[in-house]
Amino acid sequence: MKNIFIAAGAYAAALIGAGFASGQEIVSFFVRYGKYSILGVAASAVIFGVFAGAVIDECVERRTASYKEYLDGFMGRNIRKAVECMTLFFAAAVFCVMAACCGEMGYMLFGIKNIYGALVICVLCGIIMMYKTDDVLTLNALIGGIIIVSIITCCIYLLRYREHQAFAAGGKMIVSSISYSGYNLLTAGLILSQLASGIKNRKDAWLVGFAAAFSMFVIMALMWGLLSIYYGKIPLGEIPMLTLALRENKYIAAVYSVILFLAVFSTALSNGISAVNIIKNKIGKRWAVILVAAVGFCFSGTGFSVLIDKVYRACGYVGVLFLMYIIWHYKTFLKNVKNKEKRRKIK
Repeated sequence: MKNIFIAAGAYAAALIGAGFASGQEIVSFFVRYGKYSILGVAASAVIFGVFAGAVIDECVERRTASYKEYLDGFMGRNIRKAVECMTLFFAAAVFCVMAACCGEMGYMLFGIKNIYGALVICVLCGIIMMYKTDDVLTLNALIGGIIIVSIITCCIYLLRYREHQAFAAGGKMIVSSISYSGYNLLTAGLILSQLASGIKNRKDAWLVGFAAAFSMFVIMALMWGLLSIYYGKIPLGEIPMLTLALRENKYIAAVYSVILFLAVFSTALSNGISAVNIIKNKIGKRWAVILVAAVGFCFSGTGFSVLIDKVYRACGYVGVLFLMYIIWHYKTFLKNVKNKEKRRKIK
């Protein structure tokens, strides 16, 4: 049972990046579509859980040791290359978004130009990627646990003193929620395949999926409820959750600033390393790190909310295709498992 909760927590932590912690993802993909978008929140949580259960289930059954081995089991060379390119693009895009977020934080908190905050995170991550990449998954899991508890606590604190108000209904929420799930899953398989080594059987694999889905729904629903109260009533800015924290008092603002920086740092570092690992064999690790850091810094000026709304959404549609392919393959996998069990019974 312990391994189930550890795996579910690590997976949820990987899904909760700075875009999520800032509140901008929740606004862009859910809140803007009205009160019924809570159904989209629920749909996204279910998709996260099903994807986790399917990937870990197959990894446990096949005893795969890596994500590459998992993909090699059913993807041809050309499709694997396409998935690799998608992963590279999304990892680089996330790094850019994190640089933009850090720049926006510097402006909101200290009044400095966005370029300096972006430079800080790019240089910091660049140094770590250049010399130390071991145990990053463990570090991110620890940071992720802190972030999850802190976000829930802050949301409950802010909701406690607020009256709930009606807000407008909207449409397109299902497409938006599926898109949100899609881009998050582009790199999630890598983490799930690593977590599968601690899961004993297929039943436990699906318990991980259920626990992850439940925890994601709780966190997303709390943030959705809080942001929905203020959406359209006050300017939420580039970082909605920090805007609300600043309106409350300086203490809660300071706490949430630390939470957000940890989320920015862990998300930028993990995705930066993913991008570097993909291209380092072609241009060398040093140049790969320099390229990733430079791209993140250059595109950070595009704007935090613009990058999330445009780039993440585009990646989301690609991720939906990837999700459909994984689910289609999983159905085939289940048929093969049933056939094996029948043959064993006959023998």
